Amino acid sequence: MTQPSNADETAKPSPAGPAPGDAPRWAPPDALPETSDETAAPPPASSPASSPADPPAGSPADPPPAPPAPVPWHPPAPGGRPRANRYALVALLTGLFGMVLFAIGFGIAALVQISRRGERGKGMAIGGLAAAAAWTAGGTIVAAVSFGTAVGDAAEESSLALYPKAGQCFDFVGADDAAELKVMPCTEPHQAEMVLRFTMPKGPFPGDQEVQRRGDAECERRFQARFKTKAPLDNSAAHAVVPTRIGWRLGDRGVHCAVVAALETSPLTQPIGSGPWNHRALDELRVGDCFIKARDETFTVELTECGDPHNGQLTHRFELPAGAYPGDHAAEKKAEQGCEARWKEIRAERKPPVPIQPWHWNPTKETWAEGDRLVLCYVTDARDRDLTRSVLPS
Repeated sequence: MTQPSNADETAKPSPAGPAPGDAPRWAPPDALPETSDETAAPPPASSPASSPADPPAGSPADPPPAPPAPVPWHPPAPGGRPRANRYALVALLTGLFGMVLFAIGFGIAALVQISRRGERGKGMAIGGLAAAAAWTAGGTIVAAVSFGTAVGDAAEESSLALYPKAGQCFDFVGADDAAELKVMPCTEPHQAEMVLRFTMPKGPFPGDQEVQRRGDAECERRFQARFKTKAPLDNSAAHAVVPTRIGWRLGDRGVHCAVVAALETSPLTQPIGSGPWNHRALDELRVGDCFIKARDETFTVELTECGDPHNGQLTHRFELPAGAYPGDHAAEKKAEQGCEARWKEIRAERKPPVPIQPWHWNPTKETWAEGDRLVLCYVTDARDRDLTRSVLPS
């Protein structure tokens, strides 16, 4: 039988023919000898199994089995080393230059081919995929930051649109938040007037009470700088309308400072205007200040010259000892005793020019919890008349 040629060049037969015991090699159909359509009859079923005899000369041979799919062969690189996979290099380059989709596609293809062919370049393919992942992560971070900035800006703009503008007067309707503010003319009785706005620094939300405390303190400081007082109107106080927890998460850090009526039963009746701002909160008074106290329950007084008619003068300031709140009666008693002891020193130095009546302001349980320990001692005319001079020694 003639030996067929093999399509795989790596195993060429020697001129002498196959060695004994070699399996017959497959050849393409055009290399096979021509055969007849007839086949040899099978042996009778009763014949014992035995090795088939060689077919007679000139009889056709059995057709060869179906060939396996040929595996492409790639010659080794010079020097015997496996060749480098070209897709791996392309994956690395496209990954380094940020061509993410190309890097992923070429990197996966390179790894598959390297695994099948035993080629070099696995490190380059992995490097390309890693670079693509880095570009993807970086893009995600940039997108998140950009989105967060956009959301924060939108939150700031929306908060500006919700709150009244500086100079507008308004009432709190139901609750003191942006959704419940009713703008109204400043010439009508109103609860508040918007004054200014500032932005809190970024950071974790400090909590509802803390953000309110910080906002109020900063509003008072800015009022002091602008008006020389934190209470520019009679019966007024500084108040901060602060961001909510949800607004803070969306990027809103805006604090809106308003001057509000300190007593709900006594609303504001005029705008702040351009001054002069002669009203002062009680704790802003200094020893020797003369003032007009409009009502007993007021939180503010109007400063005046001691030579002009007035109904009060501050004589002393001191603080009660720190500790737990002593109770309403005890706090008032300690304040009264402290003011009386200090007044004895004044009387011993000089008799007041007119009969005077001593008074005092002391901390309450609510203000004590906020750190207030201040006691203010002041006097009025005992005859219920206006004072026209200072009662303190010159």
